[in-house]
Amino acid sequence: MLQFALLQISKGRPELAEAASVYEVDEDREQVTIPLPEDAWYVRGIPDAQRFGNANWSPDWPLSAQLTIQYGRASEISFPEVDGVFAVTPITMQKLLPGVGPYRIPTGNRISARKLVHFLLYKAYASFPIPKVRRARLGEVVDGFYQRLLRPDHPAELVKGFGSSLAEKHMQLWMADPQEEAFIELMNWDGAIEPARGSDYLYFVEQNVGGNKLDYFDREVVDTDITIDGTDARARTSIEIENDVFLPQPRWSMGDSGPLHRPMINLYVQPDTTLTSASVEGDRLDVAAGGLAAWSGDRPAEHLERGKKVWSTVLEIDPQETGSVTFDYVTPNVVREEDGRSVYRLVIQHQPKLRPETLRLSIKIPSTAKDVRAPGFKAKDGRLLMERPLKKDLELEISWRS
Repeated sequence: MLQFALLQISKGRPELAEAASVYEVDEDREQVTIPLPEDAWYVRGIPDAQRFGNANWSPDWPLSAQLTIQYGRASEISFPEVDGVFAVTPITMQKLLPGVGPYRIPTGNRISARKLVHFLLYKAYASFPIPKVRRARLGEVVDGFYQRLLRPDHPAELVKGFGSSLAEKHMQLWMADPQEEAFIELMNWDGAIEPARGSDYLYFVEQNVGGNKLDYFDREVVDTDITIDGTDARARTSIEIENDVFLPQPRWSMGDSGPLHRPMINLYVQPDTTLTSASVEGDRLDVAAGGLAAWSGDRPAEHLERGKKVWSTVLEIDPQETGSVTFDYVTPNVVREEDGRSVYRLVIQHQPKLRPETLRLSIKIPSTAKDVRAPGFKAKDGRLLMERPLKKDLELEISWRS
């Protein structure tokens, strides 16, 4: 996070304070000590994550939100008690702008839905190379947007934008009150890692550990090939990332690692899944991210989080090149008998990104299968196939009779 603002609602009237920099809380990026839950392996292993503005490494928003607030309360400034935390990406602003309406910032720049994300994530670095000036301009964009958000030009369009942002997880909510949080969870607005009990599970999370803005040029393709073997699922998942940056680029967008993209890839699977092999094409960088993704021989780093097993790898990718990591693994007992049919369920969660990853999914069921039901799939050469941009979480089900 770089900016935050406090929203107060009193007797139904919302009032939004002016946005503030996280560095007003994180003075000199000073690290703070708080009790960390067992699952907080990202924050525990990365010293610079141990502060208010950088504690949101976990893709599980309830965990990240609570850590963020705890670091704020433990800082040396007077941080208020809050009832909840809402995370938003620039895509949320883009989706809400048709409701908010276009506007101009003091410099005269017109902010519209078509130009917003390009300006925030790319053009501003070339237009305003002096960091202090750039931060001021970006602050004006954000402040102007939220001032209009509470008094929108087109409220009906605003509601559509909120619905789309929540469905695609570009906006995620956490509430301190257990009953309120239970409602958020029921609506699937919390961005939490799903339990997915009784199902197979996939979640591929990418973290940029290069200290730069190369996410803007990042393109990701995920190939998953699954073979049903009795009640088990044997899978191979390959995650390929392209660094589509071209040179020259503004200095401040290149950051610490220059034009080299350093994505940390984390594959989340069910806790009883067994890794059989793993390999990397391209350059692997074990020293990045505090060594949390360092391999041991031919085995990737392994963590546990929110009831899931996580395998981690950091790649280093040159401009206009690709790198990939492949995992082979077996998840037991994911095919169940229901009403005389064999049923395989797969929960796939997605990470909100500027460019959604492309998912290519292939599933081979037994050759003796009859009366196959596989909504959303196409059958070809004895396999069930699906290819799509991954913009939302998926819960897929395939069933057949033997």
